[in-house]
Amino acid sequence: MKTPWIGTSWKMNKTRAEARAFAQALKACAFANTTQAQPFVIPPFPYIAEVA
Repeated sequence: MKTPWIGTSWKMNKTRAEARAFAQALKACAFANTTQAQPFVIPPFPYIAEVA
């Protein structure tokens, strides 16, 4: 069975530092480390490099 991908685009207004901190918090949450689904977020274009 294929692993479902669950995610969303990210429409919040944040500074680069806030975007980095938010991405790190998301990576630390329990859902981010599950094997039952592949979570993802799509950050705003200016922050892609910051959160990659």
